[in-house]
Amino acid sequence: MAFKRIVTHIKDYSSTLVVLVVWCGLVLTSLVSNVYSTREHTEALAMKEARSNFNKDKSFRLWGASHGGVYVPITKRTQPNPRLSHIPERDITTPSGVKLTLMNPAWMIRQIMNDYSRLYQGRGKITTFPEMLFNPKNAPDKWELASLYEFEGGKHETVAFTKINNEPYLRLMRPMFIEEPCLKCHAKQGYKVGELRGGVSVSVPMKEYYAEEHKQAQITVVSHGMIWLLGVAGIVIFGRRKRMATKKILESREQAIAANQAKTQFLANMSHELRTPLNAIIGFSEMIKSEIFGSVGSDRNKEYVHDIQMSGEHLLSVINDMLDVAQIEAGALDYIESEVDLAQVIEECIHLETARAVQGDLTIRSNIPEGIPSVRADVTRVKQILLNLLSNAIKFTPAGGTVLVQSEVRPDGEINVSVKDTGIGIKEDDISKVFEPFVQVENIFTRTHHGSGIGLSISKRLSALHGGELNIESELGVGTKATVTFPKERICGAVD
Repeated sequence: MAFKRIVTHIKDYSSTLVVLVVWCGLVLTSLVSNVYSTREHTEALAMKEARSNFNKDKSFRLWGASHGGVYVPITKRTQPNPRLSHIPERDITTPSGVKLTLMNPAWMIRQIMNDYSRLYQGRGKITTFPEMLFNPKNAPDKWELASLYEFEGGKHETVAFTKINNEPYLRLMRPMFIEEPCLKCHAKQGYKVGELRGGVSVSVPMKEYYAEEHKQAQITVVSHGMIWLLGVAGIVIFGRRKRMATKKILESREQAIAANQAKTQFLANMSHELRTPLNAIIGFSEMIKSEIFGSVGSDRNKEYVHDIQMSGEHLLSVINDMLDVAQIEAGALDYIESEVDLAQVIEECIHLETARAVQGDLTIRSNIPEGIPSVRADVTRVKQILLNLLSNAIKFTPAGGTVLVQSEVRPDGEINVSVKDTGIGIKEDDISKVFEPFVQVENIFTRTHHGSGIGLSISKRLSALHGGELNIESELGVGTKATVTFPKERICGAVD
């Protein structure tokens, strides 16, 4: 029992759960995407700083090279460079007696890099291949050496996020090629313009970048958490309201079904209860009218008996229609299929309605082609459909009018049987209403034609029962054409 309740609850909350899962997926996707974007932004800022540092170092080196080096005072830190001994003016003395020595661009940049590293924690280095190395302090590490070999292969930049002394760094390295100003110091060593002689690397500390990224990630997580909570609350509230609304709709639907079933059962019961006495009334009035047991007296008495019989027959017809509606809605209508000769059924229905047509001064004609095929159908129900259509056509056609019954096989193989009249017609807006049970397009206080208003409704349902359809075309003041269509699957024979 508990398991069934759990299953029921899961079904009730299934749509809400699906929406919640989708919402969680969307928020999680957005969170991951934002965190990833924050990391990309952090790395992009670090790359921008690294390239700026590299460009700064390069511009200093080019400036120094373009001026042939820089003379600086000889200090403990800056001693004369033995590798520049071939330059006569390596060491000079100013008129005031200050001794100066020539500092080449590479040496100048190395000192600048050391000062920058001491002040701002950034690192820089000029290095070369081990076989070209003069100063062991400039020896490349493993990553730098791998980058140098990549430069030999044509690469112009290497980047890596790694650790130096267990601290996170961004490392960037670019190749260093010999340029014309470099030859002043290095021509003696055999350097040539355009030759790859090493590389310049810069290292940017990432600790502060990652700290700021962590703050941004926390803000992103908190904001997404709040959005997620608001979304969950909204989904739960909406889901609850939706379930309540759905429950009300289902309850209303069940009530409507129950009411409709009660109505159907009531109609069936009442029709049965009324048909028995009505049949007696009609039978006895027929006997009195025929004077089987003696004369009824005056002609007025005969008219009264005739009126009783006609009223009873009319009421019985209405009750039969109501019973058919009840049986159709309950799915209990008697339905026996057989091979039905449409031409014969049409002629029989015309014959049954001819007297009424003559009484109303109408002409009733038929146009049935020879060889019209038979169909699989319930002959009683087919007659009922056609009699309802003929009855309506005669009822709503003024004296002097015409009622035409036609049949044809359409190009798609389906069969049409139509009843066309020159009657009063129907407004276009009212055509859809005529198929509703107990509905008449004339107002109950102004209508001039009698009827229960369910004949067309029954005919449409009976047509659907045969897999066909009933359509009406009408123009007010011109006439109406009602067409029953039988699908080609119901054709028994071929057209001659």
